[in-house]
Amino acid sequence: MNRNEQFLLLKECSDILKNEPNLLRLRKKNIVVVGDVHGSKRAVSLALEISESFDGVIFLGDYVDRGPYQIEAVNLVLSAKLERPKSVFLLRGNHELPYMNEVYGFRHVVETMYDYEMWMNFNMCFSYLPYVGVLGDVMLVHGGISEGIKSIEDVDVYPKGMMVPPPEIEELLWNDPMDGISDFVFNEERMGFKKFGRGALIDFLKRNSLSRLIRGHQPVKDGFYEMWDGKIITVFSSPETHPNKKGALLIFESGEFHPVAISSSI
Repeated sequence: MNRNEQFLLLKECSDILKNEPNLLRLRKKNIVVVGDVHGSKRAVSLALEISESFDGVIFLGDYVDRGPYQIEAVNLVLSAKLERPKSVFLLRGNHELPYMNEVYGFRHVVETMYDYEMWMNFNMCFSYLPYVGVLGDVMLVHGGISEGIKSIEDVDVYPKGMMVPPPEIEELLWNDPMDGISDFVFNEERMGFKKFGRGALIDFLKRNSLSRLIRGHQPVKDGFYEMWDGKIITVFSSPETHPNKKGALLIFESGEFHPVAISSSI
């Protein structure tokens, strides 16, 4: 994709994303859920192919950094959003923050192919990505619940276009579940963000009339992992970026979720 084509793709996607709310209410019966793809063309292509047989697809963020085809993978996602704006939904992950993709590879990849200005154009586009999706009574987010967000509706109070949002919003992109705790604790492994326990999650779900949380953010052995009697599900979709880990998609169909494995072959 030449520079003009790349610029136009980002501009057109930004125009669509800036008009979406930060809290997406998805009125879909059957949908494909995609965790972190991190430059995996295989994961993106498979997700988009499968989703053609369903009502839509939602990506939980982390399109760039680490993987072998970072620009190609994110361009596939953005092109799909342009082609199917009412059935392809994109959430923001922590790697769609400029201070992350500056140091984990994406800035270097973009500047090698284009320049600094294009890297900033990518990040401006990322700044319009929604933070949370709701499918029926299921919450979808990249990281987890935030200590500073009590009502899910509060997510829509924040403006679009923040390169780096305030901490209570960033926690949605960063926080991890942890056994053995009840509330929120400091997470030394995640740049000072939080770990949250089962009690905090149950309280949040009850307060917001939700049944469970589906999130990405953490590589898991089979690309899919349930905790706390299915109250929280982690899905990770890149099969190439973490040794000894697999990728998976999550299919929501007839009110039930089931994983689909992603081969590591390109």
